[in-house]
Amino acid sequence: MTKEKFIEKIAKYCQKYAKEFGFKVVSPAIAQACLESAYGTSEKSKHYNYFGLKYKPDRITCNSGYFSDVSKEQKQDGSYITITTNWFNFTSMSKGVKGYYQFINTDNYKKVKEATTPKTYLQAIKDAGYATSIKYVDNVMAVINAWNLTKYDDIKVEEKIPFTNSSLVDCIVKSPNFTEVKDRKLNRITPHCVVGQLKAENIGACFPKGRQASCNYGIGTEGRVCLIVDEKNAAWTSSSSENDQQAITIECASDKESPYAFNNVVYNKLIDLCIDICKRYNKKSLIWIKDKDKALAYQCKNDEMLLTVHRWFKNKSCPGDWMFARMGELAQLVTDTLNGKQITRPVINNTNNSSVKKTAATTTEGKTVNYVIQVTSDALNYRQGPGTNYKVNGVIKDKGRYTIIQENNGWGLLKSKVGWIKLSYTKRV
Repeated sequence: MTKEKFIEKIAKYCQKYAKEFGFKVVSPAIAQACLESAYGTSEKSKHYNYFGLKYKPDRITCNSGYFSDVSKEQKQDGSYITITTNWFNFTSMSKGVKGYYQFINTDNYKKVKEATTPKTYLQAIKDAGYATSIKYVDNVMAVINAWNLTKYDDIKVEEKIPFTNSSLVDCIVKSPNFTEVKDRKLNRITPHCVVGQLKAENIGACFPKGRQASCNYGIGTEGRVCLIVDEKNAAWTSSSSENDQQAITIECASDKESPYAFNNVVYNKLIDLCIDICKRYNKKSLIWIKDKDKALAYQCKNDEMLLTVHRWFKNKSCPGDWMFARMGELAQLVTDTLNGKQITRPVINNTNNSSVKKTAATTTEGKTVNYVIQVTSDALNYRQGPGTNYKVNGVIKDKGRYTIIQENNGWGLLKSKVGWIKLSYTKRV
């Protein structure tokens, strides 16, 4: 990679995270990376550590362990000593740059954050103990001037959207189990299954002092919403403090046995709550990426939120196979609503877990399709299989629009997989 390409590539990440963490100038960070990493060619660059960040446990959260390396350090008298020490290891350039801003996003570097010119930034960072070189400020300024890096300083720190709680809340049972997060940035929603058909208040009662667990919201089996931890605070839900600090977490009443299905009102209230959260924080898309590594590496744009799941952080089935299979549907329904599209509400069969399993077992039959129909009958049964000999799971009475994903001998399987309907009582739209 040429020096020009290195600068161009790392500059966009420096701009992104300077804005995210509230720093007012970005050219010093770009120049530091150039100088510390020899434009991305140093040994530390192989570990995406472009800023010479020495390893300190629990200092940052986006690293992947550490590595050992030899380097030279200048003393106050101008002489150099050779040291072997541990350095932060990262898995991408994006994480390496994010790690730098996390590293200096402390009270010790407060003057760096307040700096409005490259030189005051660099002097403040040197005074805070970041660098030992006597000529550090001059050396980095020389890089800034040589490459005209101040052209990257035209960034605007976004005005923070004030934290609020959902207007969908029906009851409040506060838990004392949470973490106050300074400069909290919300970009995730994490649905969970509470495992049990509990009412909203009973979900809130699950998290007393001493349990070391909580959630932001609970959706009871009756579809009511309980506020348990304010959105401005991180609940203890996902077995990952990094995820909880970025996410609003929602416990949903479910069956007690696998696949831990939600009933119709719970699932639809989860859709409503996700829509409400995204609207209040000016989000236009809810993203679902099934692959864990790709999802956790994904950098949300300012108008996006990402769905995450508990099973990625601990050996658990949460949110259950039933909900996990519908994460893509949830993301699409929310995104479509946020962008003004008319959505077809899913109809979930309120049956016990065993019948849900039987319904799922019939979904392998038929030709795979994907189209939307509108029900023309005042009351249309949906059944466990494609025929009148199968058990009736429920009745559609709204003459609504539904997506068909399989066909079999004149019958169509609903996208929600709740059952099959006779297509002669519908029209294709």
